[in-house]
Amino acid sequence: MIKHYLKIAIRQILKNKVQYLLSIIGIAIGLLCFSMTSYYIRRSNNQFIGWSNSDRIANMYVKSAKNNYDDPYIPGKELQLLMSNPVAGMEKIAYSYGYGRANITICKAAQQEEPFQCSFQNITKDFPFIFGMQTLEGLTPVLKPGEVWVSESSARKMFGKEDPIGKTLYFSRADTDTSAIQYSTISAVICDLPDGAREKSDLYFPETAMINPERKYLNVVALLNKDVPSAVVNQRLKKQIAAFGNENENYLSVMTFKEELYKPDNLGAILFIPLIGALVLIAAMINFLKFCIQSFYNRTRELSLRKCLGSDSVGLFYLLFSEIAILFIASAFVSFVMVEWLIPVYYQYIANKAVLNESEIIDLSVLIRQELEYLCILFVICLLIAAWAIFRIKRLSLSEGVKGGKSQKHGVRNFMLGVQLFICFLFMAGAIGLGHVYRLVNEKRNNTLTEEECSRIWKMELWEPQLQGHGEEIVSRIRTLAGVEDILLDNIGRYPDYKTKKEENIHGIQYFVSDNYPEFMNLRIEGRMPQAPTEIVVSRSLIWELEKEGEENPSSVLLGDRVFQITGVYEQLPFEPLYNREQIAKAHQYHRFTLLSIPEKTDYRVVYIKCTPGQEQNIRKEVLHIVRNWLPESIPFELTTKQEERFRYNGGAELMSDLFTLLSVISLIITVLGIYSAITLDTRSRQKEVAIRKINGAGPRVIALLFGKLYIRLLLVAAIPSLAIVYLFLHSLIKSEMIISPQWLNYPFMWLGILFLTAAIVFITVAYRIWLISRLNPSEVIKSE
Repeated sequence: MIKHYLKIAIRQILKNKVQYLLSIIGIAIGLLCFSMTSYYIRRSNNQFIGWSNSDRIANMYVKSAKNNYDDPYIPGKELQLLMSNPVAGMEKIAYSYGYGRANITICKAAQQEEPFQCSFQNITKDFPFIFGMQTLEGLTPVLKPGEVWVSESSARKMFGKEDPIGKTLYFSRADTDTSAIQYSTISAVICDLPDGAREKSDLYFPETAMINPERKYLNVVALLNKDVPSAVVNQRLKKQIAAFGNENENYLSVMTFKEELYKPDNLGAILFIPLIGALVLIAAMINFLKFCIQSFYNRTRELSLRKCLGSDSVGLFYLLFSEIAILFIASAFVSFVMVEWLIPVYYQYIANKAVLNESEIIDLSVLIRQELEYLCILFVICLLIAAWAIFRIKRLSLSEGVKGGKSQKHGVRNFMLGVQLFICFLFMAGAIGLGHVYRLVNEKRNNTLTEEECSRIWKMELWEPQLQGHGEEIVSRIRTLAGVEDILLDNIGRYPDYKTKKEENIHGIQYFVSDNYPEFMNLRIEGRMPQAPTEIVVSRSLIWELEKEGEENPSSVLLGDRVFQITGVYEQLPFEPLYNREQIAKAHQYHRFTLLSIPEKTDYRVVYIKCTPGQEQNIRKEVLHIVRNWLPESIPFELTTKQEERFRYNGGAELMSDLFTLLSVISLIITVLGIYSAITLDTRSRQKEVAIRKINGAGPRVIALLFGKLYIRLLLVAAIPSLAIVYLFLHSLIKSEMIISPQWLNYPFMWLGILFLTAAIVFITVAYRIWLISRLNPSEVIKSE
């Protein structure tokens, strides 16, 4: 019987091969989109739920009686009090620091040394017990001074199949550093912690320093006792640790990892990001489901005759089940092929945008496993639809079944079509709106350089310890290269505050630059560049602040504890937003003002290299060759263009616009195919009705309205709520940007354009099938009946 079921299923698929092919491609695309978006969220959520005792591990914060802000920086004095006398309900307390990356030199056999770039953490003694860190043998070791643990994946990367236990390593240092090397011995290989967890690192060192009461500590965690909720612990913390702060308004508080998961910010990301992919999947599944439901309905006569000839409900279910099974097996195969083909394209795209890093790399085995999970859920949903079809046949009498069942209005199918159009409008309006927002924001930036000029400027960072002390020589050799127009030294120096007469601290950023900055960046300055460390050039926003304080034509300013002479004024740094007086007061605190000065000692940490047109790649190759004279190949080194650097800081809107554009194209294609499938089945099932209407004198206009009025209603019903949602989303986004006005959202042309564009595409799709059926010969249709 299985062979018979498969033969009938294949025959049915070949009969509707176009619709099935479209369903397979649609499900595969939708499944891939949803799997990729949910993959990142599931990996990010590992930091909250990837631990066996997530309901007991708690982050510690400083809370204020004045606001609800959770400050993760714990004062050393209070931390010292707490660790010396933990409150009841806290089993263990630990902290860690050092989540960045550093160059580590590994000492291998035969005195061979090899540097690697690794992430590391310094951890206190209870840290391994709180997070369940274990060796490959399942043991929880003790980390002692002079020792280091290495993660399993890092051990494979650095040592291959060689046993790392007993090997030594040290932090790489500059050639000018003559202090004694502090070696650490690898004492254990630790199982990798969950992906996405902030506690995951390559190396773990013991924290041996005593707590300093004068500093603040980040990433303080506690392990609560079983059955002791965080609310009870917080009450005990308030009683045991006295309030602190300038006005004694601060107190310590804990929040478990599971509670962190449901914070509004985290919950919003958890729901919104997968929703984007889910909408594409829903649109694709609707295509198949409505075709599946309508196909099962149109086969009422066939299934009723099979029941009359002796087929039981199980046999009929297997008949429909085999058809669905073939479809989903094909969809899974196509989706896996897309993973292999499209993931490298995705990597190339984000690499071109200069945002590809380790956090964007996808573990394909995990992605495919998650795809299979979602595919199984979809498969079960389709099986329930098949079971519904059999239940419906079972309730029909033989005469009703042979007649094809009762006439239906396809309410469920039409609702699905409306949902598809709603999703299509969401993505199309979102893509057009976000694209316009990106263009407006970009126009409001101080774009002192053109795109072509930005693409000719390389940014080189000389932070690696192997390069320290050699910066001057490296820059001198680069200056001699043919094709180098100019070189700029630029580095963030300090974060000075300006204190107003009302005792308000306004934050700023001080940049140390070489004196050719205006010419290099094409920045117009009123005045001159500084010539001494006590002189500065300031942004217009600081002048506005000084004028509010009653100073006219200020020539000096007190920043922190130093007085600086103002030698010039510029509107804003290149590519930063151009705020007016009202907007700057509401801007991000570090946009309030900036200043340029020359360093007391030349700093070669950040270097910009401007190339002559056509010489960019040659210069890049030569610069890498110069740098590799000191930096080993095992340490990664990148050169990025000014264009790529701009995108890293300001490219979020463009990324969102590109994403919505891609999804709008996908959803539009899926929607059009769904409408084409629906109108095709409608015209096929209503051929006899059309033939009778034509015999009675109905013309093309009547036939067009017969089929087209449904789609006109669906367009209007879907457009109104979707465009309203996009309007509210764009309005809230523009309010956060501040530098552009939301008035353009109230002009109807964009919204009418979106509606007419979608309506035109739907009209062309529906009109083609209506034109075909309007040309049918009524006599041929009646004869076939």
